[in-house]
Amino acid sequence: YAPQMVDQMIMDRALAYQAQKMGIRITDEEVRNAFISTFPMFYQNGQLVAREQLEQTLAQSGQSIASAVEEMRKTLGQTLVVEPRPG
Repeated sequence: YAPQMVDQMIMDRALAYQAQKMGIRITDEEVRNAFISTFPMFYQNGQLVAREQLEQTLAQSGQSIASAVEEMRKTLGQTLVVEPRPG
């Protein structure tokens, strides 16, 4: 378990470094769309309608909305290193 965790941490750091080196920037809209896809039960017509419930859900995993936004931004950037945007 510990070696896998260390390997994952190294991979995360390497992908984050490569994303920065490539100048990958994740827009607020991309983060919002990812949140809507990940937590559709808290959104209606693209608008956050259940903020308190979202905060509670995130708190269960030790996150705030702000930390989840930054984590999502990082994850999206890492994904674009491996799978670049089309066009």
